[in-house]
Amino acid sequence: MEWVWKLCFYAVALLSVSTIASAQPSGSIRYMEPYSVEGLAIGTPVAPESWQYKRFNCKPSEQYANSIWCSFSELKGGVSRAITILHLSDNIVTYINKELAPASFTNAEVNREIERLSRQFNSVPHI
Repeated sequence: MEWVWKLCFYAVALLSVSTIASAQPSGSIRYMEPYSVEGLAIGTPVAPESWQYKRFNCKPSEQYANSIWCSFSELKGGVSRAITILHLSDNIVTYINKELAPASFTNAEVNREIERLSRQFNSVPHI
């Protein structure tokens, strides 16, 4: 199980470094293509009237002003899928996450994924 934590750590570290490096000085959010989940990306608007959005359970954020947390989960074929979105009141996505369980990887697969993410985000993983 240590390799799962290793993969999660590196993915979050790469995402954090890349997000900080690409942030605009004005503090505005811009579309960042590598950070998308099922066609929805950071910096793009959600479509509240779409059937995809209507399947989410949304509520105002208790942590972030003018923000809304939305979550969706389903169990299909023994695999649990959960998607979480945080968007501003103007519907611009500021956070998105997808979780699949169970996820099973060999050590070699984990190392290949770390290498792939490192290349994709032009970053070097640090332990």
